[in-house]
Formats: sequence, C-alpha cells, structure tokens
Amino acid sequence: CNEGCDNCKNPRNKSEGKDFVVNLLKTIDALNETQRSKHYCAFLAGKVTADIKAYRHDQHELFGVGKEKDEHFWNAVIRQSVVTGLVRKDIETYGVLKLT
Repeated sequence: CNEGCDNCKNPRNKSEGKDFVVNLLKTIDALNETQRSKHYCAFLAGKVTADIKAYRHDQHELFGVGKEKDEHFWNAVIRQSVVTGLVRKDIETYGVLKLT
C-alpha cells in the first residue's frame, strides 16, 4: 500500500486488552465452556437476560465483572480471541465457545 491506504493514513487507536481477555477466559472456564458468544457478552457486561436468569448466572461471582464495557465491546474481545487462537467456536455445538 506504500502507506497510502485508509488503514495506514488513519490507524485505529490500540489499547492493552490483556485484562479483558483474562476476564473472558476465566468466564468461559467458570461456565464450563457451555455457552455461545452472546451469552458471554451479556454475562460480562452484567446484563440480565432470560438465559442468564434461567441458568442462574446472574448469581455467579463473575457476573458483571466487565460491566464498565458494553456487549458490543465484549463481542470484539471474543472475536480477537478467536483470531489469535485463544478461543474457538465449536461448530458441532452451534458455536459454543471452547478454550484452546
């Protein structure tokens, strides 16, 4: 691109995401690798959904550990974790997140 593309001209701000990734991995492990992305996003953001109430995850000690960020942010953390190989989506169980 010779530094002429939009990504080079206007790079996105980067931030350290280690703590967020650690919270995600702890949550996936604590919930026994049984949920899909949407559930983890709501869980980390502290949003009570019908599924979270049904599983009583709103009573879990890690519930809302990342409530300073929204579900959209946590979805981005999940995507980056999948890209880097820390987490995988198990297609046989309809996208349940598994630790690698």
